[in-house]
Amino acid sequence: PRCMYHSSSYCRTFHKLEQQHATKKKTRTAEATVMAATIAAAAATSGVVATTAATMSVNDEDLNVTPKTTTTEVSFPSKDGSFRLYGDLTLPGTTSSSTTKKVPAVLFLSGSGPIDRYGNVPGFFTGFRLETHRRFAQQFSCNMAVLSYDKRGIGKSTGSTRNQRGRVLYDTAGADDLVEDAVQAVLFLANHPQIDDSKLVVMGHSEGAILVPWVLRQANQVLEQQQKQPIKGCIFLSGIGEDIYTAMALQRERVLEEVQDEPGLQGWVLRKAVTKQKLDKQYNDLMEKIFDDPKTKDMDAIPMYCGMVKLNAKWFRTHKEYKAQEDLVHVTCDCLAITGQKDIQVRASLCEQSERFLKKAKSVEHHEPENLTHLLRSTTDKNPKLIHLKQDYPKMGKQPLDSELMGWIEDWCQRKII
Repeated sequence: PRCMYHSSSYCRTFHKLEQQHATKKKTRTAEATVMAATIAAAAATSGVVATTAATMSVNDEDLNVTPKTTTTEVSFPSKDGSFRLYGDLTLPGTTSSSTTKKVPAVLFLSGSGPIDRYGNVPGFFTGFRLETHRRFAQQFSCNMAVLSYDKRGIGKSTGSTRNQRGRVLYDTAGADDLVEDAVQAVLFLANHPQIDDSKLVVMGHSEGAILVPWVLRQANQVLEQQQKQPIKGCIFLSGIGEDIYTAMALQRERVLEEVQDEPGLQGWVLRKAVTKQKLDKQYNDLMEKIFDDPKTKDMDAIPMYCGMVKLNAKWFRTHKEYKAQEDLVHVTCDCLAITGQKDIQVRASLCEQSERFLKKAKSVEHHEPENLTHLLRSTTDKNPKLIHLKQDYPKMGKQPLDSELMGWIEDWCQRKII
């Protein structure tokens, strides 16, 4: 749920193993816990993975906000029409079905992992409630609509009432499939009677930020065919100029540094359990299974541990083929990039170079807030660590989104979009 880049099925495997061995001796338990975190980093995790596709919803009272918007469940077809994607469309309080005035809209693209329309990872044991998308829709004070949706195979976007159908959809979803779904969401907004199709914004978080240029390129082609204007703006949150594989390498390096700096007995145990050799071997074994093993290199989803879980190999392969930095050069709309200096999953230094990546953009603005984390919340922790994410992120999920972050987005939308 932390929207780190990862193979969600791979991450789930190690969380299951951690649960199975929880009763073993303390040293083994500590090792399993750390290895779950490091493998999440090695596979560029976005967090623990749900074993169910149940959608989690909350009341406005739970978020401690005053309802100023109208949220309606909507759905739109997949590109091939084989299933529908479900989500929430939040309209400004001044907009209703009886009004004729149209409003601009923001499409929220999720980070990696089995994330639903609210920004949660569903699941009884391994799910996390973060409410990132819903908090954004509720805190967003601009006169704009916000659309977020359940990823394919998650929540109601299963194509069937059978859970197995949803698991297959998610476990075999490549980056190209995620882009196709996002394009369908853009087209839904562009043809909605209450949305101003000339003022659309695509906002991506984490993996979603990586895919924004790809979505813009494909969506604009279809919009042109429909004689509609191109997407007016895009927002990159928690990452720009990264790709999945550079993020994976960065996170492995940071985990090793953190383990070396960890004090006391726990640090000693971690240094025995987590070494560069082990992390490199885990990563190389993973890559071999995905790309080189004759038995598995052509599988979209690779069965692991007697078939109990599936490794989404297609996700890795399609991200390997995608050249994110090269695609950024072709973005021509107004752009905003925000990555926090307390974001330990990507590099804020790349956000500072946004103009270099977005050479053809109409305009480029970027911010690197001092205390902003990958979860779009601020932290007072002077030295947040990847190996502590399992403890830190659920706590952050209870906080509202960073007010400075929201202020920058709202100001930019007022000036560039509305």
